[in-house]
Amino acid sequence: MDLQLLKQLLEISRQMAETRSLDPLLIFAMDVALELFDAERGYLVLVNPDGTLHFHVSRDNEGRNLKDTETRISTTIFHRVVSDGKPIVTASAMDEFDDSTSIGDLQLRSVMCVPLTTRNHIIGALYLENRSHDAIFVKKDLEPLLFFASQAAVNIENAMLNAELETLSQERSEELRVISETFQHQALQQGILDKKILEEVLERERTQMIANFIQDASHHFRTPLSIINTNVDIMSRKMGENPYENYFDNIRGQVNTIVELVDTLNYMVQLDSVSLSGVTRIDLNNVARDMFQVKEPAAKQKKIRLVLEESDTGVYISGNLEFVRQAVGRLLDNAIMFTPESGIIKVRVYESREYQIIEVDDNGSGIEESDLEKVFKRFFRSDKAGTTRGFGLGLSIVQRIMDLHEGKADCQSAVGKGSVFRLLFPKGMKDAN
Repeated sequence: MDLQLLKQLLEISRQMAETRSLDPLLIFAMDVALELFDAERGYLVLVNPDGTLHFHVSRDNEGRNLKDTETRISTTIFHRVVSDGKPIVTASAMDEFDDSTSIGDLQLRSVMCVPLTTRNHIIGALYLENRSHDAIFVKKDLEPLLFFASQAAVNIENAMLNAELETLSQERSEELRVISETFQHQALQQGILDKKILEEVLERERTQMIANFIQDASHHFRTPLSIINTNVDIMSRKMGENPYENYFDNIRGQVNTIVELVDTLNYMVQLDSVSLSGVTRIDLNNVARDMFQVKEPAAKQKKIRLVLEESDTGVYISGNLEFVRQAVGRLLDNAIMFTPESGIIKVRVYESREYQIIEVDDNGSGIEESDLEKVFKRFFRSDKAGTTRGFGLGLSIVQRIMDLHEGKADCQSAVGKGSVFRLLFPKGMKDAN
């Protein structure tokens, strides 16, 4: 496969990945295949869970939908591909399959059919044909069509998954509505009129349902993502040094980004469902020093200078060490992300009359004043253009950790000058035993 064709296929794959709905995706894939391989007609057939066939898309090269599709396709070729999992290309179907009634009746000439496979499971087949001329398709056409079909299969499965998750989300929303109405009705009957109590109970129900949804979604996402990564690694190793390694790296990078999002969502769910436990006596100097060392390599990659300013004496709190490390680490991640090359980030540990404090001070891009009150909200991103990597969850995780420690997270910032984030732990927290 030449480099130009591969680039074209990768661009088509990117466009398919951006199409979340199944029907538009299938039509797009079919039209592209017809054009790429100079076919007259094409059929995209999926196998139902009970083994029956569903002719999702049947099109000709002029963009018209075909009727009576089940009687216009070679069942001999199609069933062989689906059962064996092996592609078929024939320059003259009537000569090569002279014992097939369907091929003779349809006067088929050039036919090419490949399986749609994902996670080692055949979900259907892509079937192209030309009845006007022999030898339209040749064996060398199989490699690009198989590559195209593999990308199409992954995106088809993802579109199905997306539809399933949307249905699940709607069902959970309806469950929440019913629970809310039922609880309010029962509360009124029992004379519970305290609005605050009602809101707290409903918030707990809402949080639990969101947690269940995220856990279900995570399960659905992890398996296909793992398989994509595995297949990319296998392809990379088999091909050795090749001009396509950058594309493999891009795929790995995108998969890892989604995995990171899933992990972050799960961590958020974990924080929502726990109370503070595992409390120990913690010296914030040690936490700052440890996270400084962990994040220093990432800072050096951007030529950012990290400066640690510890307190001369121990600054102790009672808290969960892992949670506190997470909070400091995420503040440093945020500072590194928004600080330009050759910038400076200072990490300070000190105390005031009321609080034990860790502070992260950067000279990065800064935050608009109107956005300061939103920075700790979930999914908020001040970069509205979406050009900066991130999910808008890091600072909300920091806020949740501080809530668990009965503390505060605050921010001061000016556009073009940088930001100062502080974690304020109250001195009145009871020491751990």
